[in-house]
Amino acid sequence: MKALLLAAGLGTRLKPITNTIPKCLVPINGKPLLENLSAIGIDEFLINTFYLSEQVEKFVNSSKYKVTLVREDELFKSDNPRSCGIVELDKDNIVKKFYEKVENPPSDHCKWGCLYL
Repeated sequence: MKALLLAAGLGTRLKPITNTIPKCLVPINGKPLLENLSAIGIDEFLINTFYLSEQVEKFVNSSKYKVTLVREDELFKSDNPRSCGIVELDKDNIVKKFYEKVENPPSDHCKWGCLYL
C-alpha cells in the first residue's frame, strides 16, 4: 500500500510541537508518522516538504522506508483553516483524538495530511 504525506506546511496548529519538528516526524506513541504507517502496512511513501525539509531528508536517508520526496518551492495557504482535520491534544501535547472537518472543532490544531493511494 502507498501513502501520500502532505508535509510541506509550517504546522502552525501543532505548535509548539512543530517549532523544531516537521509535521511528518511528530511522534505519535513515541514513533514518527512513517513508522506508525509502516506498522499498518504502508510500504511506499510520497512526501511533499518545505518547512524543516532537511530534517525529513535526513530521516528518510537513514531509514529503511521507500520514500520519494518532493520539495515545494513555496507554500499554498488556506483561506479557511477550519476546513481541515483537527487533533485534540492532552495536557502533555499527546494526540488524543482526530476530528475531520467538524462544524465546531474542539481545538485549532490542524492535523497533517495523509492520503492512502
